[in-house]
Amino acid sequence: MGRKRATTLLGALLAATVASPAYPAGNPDAARPIISENCVSCHDVPGFKPKYGKAEVNAPGFQTIADQPETYSANQIRQFLQHPHYPMAKFVLSSSDIENIIAFIQSLRHQ
Repeated sequence: MGRKRATTLLGALLAATVASPAYPAGNPDAARPIISENCVSCHDVPGFKPKYGKAEVNAPGFQTIADQPETYSANQIRQFLQHPHYPMAKFVLSSSDIENIIAFIQSLRHQ
């Protein structure tokens, strides 16, 4: 591969990296159905409304979680979602579901 072509390829890769948002491996849009079905009955989530009303629990809102990364780091959220405890229901979430939820929460930090 010629030097000019290698430089062009490297430049394109760097541009793609810089242009992409700083989310973990997850996709925030892919989390929307999970959040709609499982999270909004207990957590306030910007842009979502619970289908059947709000549960009487003291669960932090997603915006609060997003705005306090020192308290709710991606790793802490990941660990919690892998092993939820009362009053959170025991959802069975795949690792990609968890990463998508983390990406959604992190996307709220940029608002």
